[in-house]
Amino acid sequence: MKNLIITIAIVCISAICGNSISAQTGSISGTLTDKINSETLIGATVTLEGTSLGAVTDIDGKYTIDKITEGIYTVKISFIGYEPISEPNVHVKAGSKTILDLKLSTNAKVLKGADVMSTRITNTENAVLADMRSSSQIVNGISSQQISKTQDRNASEVIRRLPGVSIMDDRFIVIRGLSERYNTVLLNGAMAPSSETDKKAFSFDIIPSSMLERVMIYKTGAPELPGEFAGGIVKIYTKNIPDEDFISAGMSIGIRSNTTFKTFNRAP
Repeated sequence: MKNLIITIAIVCISAICGNSISAQTGSISGTLTDKINSETLIGATVTLEGTSLGAVTDIDGKYTIDKITEGIYTVKISFIGYEPISEPNVHVKAGSKTILDLKLSTNAKVLKGADVMSTRITNTENAVLADMRSSSQIVNGISSQQISKTQDRNASEVIRRLPGVSIMDDRFIVIRGLSERYNTVLLNGAMAPSSETDKKAFSFDIIPSSMLERVMIYKTGAPELPGEFAGGIVKIYTKNIPDEDFISAGMSIGIRSNTTFKTFNRAP
């Protein structure tokens, strides 16, 4: 009986002390929303300056900070993408709840414009194939990457490899059986002059193969192409500034039928 009385006394004293402590503290609660569209902010941080007390808003944008000693506080709110704010002179009374609803403004910053410049690679095999696939005309081409794998010395030997094209006199072009006068040559986008005095003809052997970036041959017309052709238009693009210094060397050898390695007669 004596032990029961002691236990009841301890419980009563604890309850009285707990109510006394609880009566000396208060709480702050509220809702955080966007200032423009009034949407609730989930995961915003709310802290009391000068204390270790704080809370995080829930899925409804609500927060609650309990067990705050009576006094005046500064409430700080921060959230990613929003301007942090401080709310001073927030009064907390013992045994009561202070409601503090706030709206946050987005942290919008105007960035300076940036110009992005890039150089399109046009001298590779993939670049030429991409141009051929995207073109609405019938076109064949060859790149400097492909030319470097051959032993061609000038543009006439390079163009000879393209389908539907043949070379006459080792320098004049014939496209689809039509001679040089029915074909047009553009050199870096400009009309190439005739190398002959009495006819329209461009001599392709004057351009070394090492100077070629790519060669494109169009066999059908288009609004952006000259109209004065019946066979085809040859677009020749030469290399601009080289990427790096280089030295090239070449050697060629030839034979004459019926004379090389054979005895032959000649005039004294």
